[in-house]
Amino acid sequence: MKNQFFLIGVIGVFLVFSIAIKFANGIMAGSITTFLIFLLVIIFLTIGIKSFFNKQLNKLSIIFIVFSNMIWTFSTIAIYFKIQLFPNSNLLLSISLAGIVLNFIFYFREDLKNSIPSLYKNIGIPIVFLIFIISLLFVPSNTLIDIYYRNDLKQGELIKKMVAEPNNKEIIQEVEDYQRIKN
Repeated sequence: MKNQFFLIGVIGVFLVFSIAIKFANGIMAGSITTFLIFLLVIIFLTIGIKSFFNKQLNKLSIIFIVFSNMIWTFSTIAIYFKIQLFPNSNLLLSISLAGIVLNFIFYFREDLKNSIPSLYKNIGIPIVFLIFIISLLFVPSNTLIDIYYRNDLKQGELIKKMVAEPNNKEIIQEVEDYQRIKN
């Protein structure tokens, strides 16, 4: 399990760099970010499934580990939704924030502290997720759009309209027409 947590750290570092490259309008940054988030989700789910079948742990520990990994998976997906400017991403971030708070409540239970593996006693991963989610939650989508499209203000304005009204077919068509003309 130590190798998996080391791998999570390495992927996390690369993920931060790929998000920075995405903000700098780098080539293939969106694809690399998507791939790294997919890897994190797979690792979190694998750890949760492995611990579910571990006979050495008591039921409360198994529930805690599976819940923690599900929250980390959901949080990773919520972060991805916010970075990609998907609608209702703030709702997903709020749900993951509530899940992480529940994770902390479970973590500080005395009977659980003594029975979980030592790797889960490290609260670094939940704290990193907590800080990142809170910071993303308070960043408006328009700010992210201004950063993404700082070199093309007209497209940025069109994207802002599209994010504000995601079901408006006319705005979606206008964005697609502009992108077709631009390319």
